[in-house]
Amino acid sequence: MGGLNKCMRAVLNFSNHCTMKCEWCYVSFDNIPVCKKTVISIIKRLYDLGFSSITLGGGDPFQNDFIFELIEFAKKCKFFVHIDTNAIMLDESNEILNFLNFNVDLLGLPLDGGSAKVHSRMRSNICHYDVVMRKLSFLSSIRRKVKVNTLVTPVNVLDLRNIAKIISEYSPSRWSLYQFWPIGQAAEANKFNMMPEDVFLGVTTGISQLFCEHEVVVEVTTSESRRCNYPIIRHDGAVFMHSGYPQNLFSLVGSIFDSEIMNKVLAMCIGDRSQVVSRYASPF
Repeated sequence: MGGLNKCMRAVLNFSNHCTMKCEWCYVSFDNIPVCKKTVISIIKRLYDLGFSSITLGGGDPFQNDFIFELIEFAKKCKFFVHIDTNAIMLDESNEILNFLNFNVDLLGLPLDGGSAKVHSRMRSNICHYDVVMRKLSFLSSIRRKVKVNTLVTPVNVLDLRNIAKIISEYSPSRWSLYQFWPIGQAAEANKFNMMPEDVFLGVTTGISQLFCEHEVVVEVTTSESRRCNYPIIRHDGAVFMHSGYPQNLFSLVGSIFDSEIMNKVLAMCIGDRSQVVSRYASPF
């Protein structure tokens, strides 16, 4: 399909519910029930449309009992399968570990502080830091499939070196540093989380230089560089795209099952930034 090379990744969000209440989250949780049959149809539709990578996020995909069926189906469709999770509902067992090793290409976990105190200020959950650290330990044998995500704001910016120490010792495949983006409902958290782009780049570039000779790939991502990169599909099939600059909104494009949906997506999508393209270049 002409132009598809600029749009090869789709994000499928389970936005019915989340086990956390992070004030800066852009996802509007809507309590729309998740139907396994519908989600399978969405994955099949994405395959038919020519997408090669899929990110399952939310909320937390592991809240759904049938998530492993969905992951297996996506893998059978030859997708590069990326899961983003807050790790709370990720069970720790050898069976789960083996499943992830064979069926998931990239597993993203959040780490927003080098201590429970800072992380809990970011995540509004005093116990979550210990959960993440325990799950990272659980995943240590497949850590080269793990990507750690850090949102950088004035709340945790002075703690980045402590997070970097954890990253260096753990050695995941990637460490993604994100500038806060006041998009959608996240705009309500703008006051305490916004950081000018030049300040963000100055701080994170210095941190990334600590890893020049390390096997960890450090991604520094400004909010504007994420605009119009990929379609976001809700678990009921609704398709959203980021609005054009300077608006910080999500625009409803239509349904993934609409006959003209791909033309609409391609008209708005500029494709992933280069450092992210390499992230999905090939399975591990």
